[in-house]
Amino acid sequence: MPFVKTQLCSGCGVCAEECPRGAITILYGRAHIEQARCDSCGLCVAVCPFGAMADTSAPSTEELDGTVADLKRRTQDLLDRIAVLRR
Repeated sequence: MPFVKTQLCSGCGVCAEECPRGAITILYGRAHIEQARCDSCGLCVAVCPFGAMADTSAPSTEELDGTVADLKRRTQDLLDRIAVLRR
């Protein structure tokens, strides 16, 4: 199910114009998705020129494993840097 990253939304209305289900309106200068009407087609995500639309589909196990491995690597790098600073 898509959602709006409000900090990126300019309220341009491209997503609302392209939504085949009419699930998106512009309220108070930002896109708003009526979830009950949305069929998760992803067209709004594809057409948004500002990257303000995102899909909440669940990541694959491989994506999660990669993210966890990257976070472990970055954490270890920070711990190594802290150890050097303490010397």
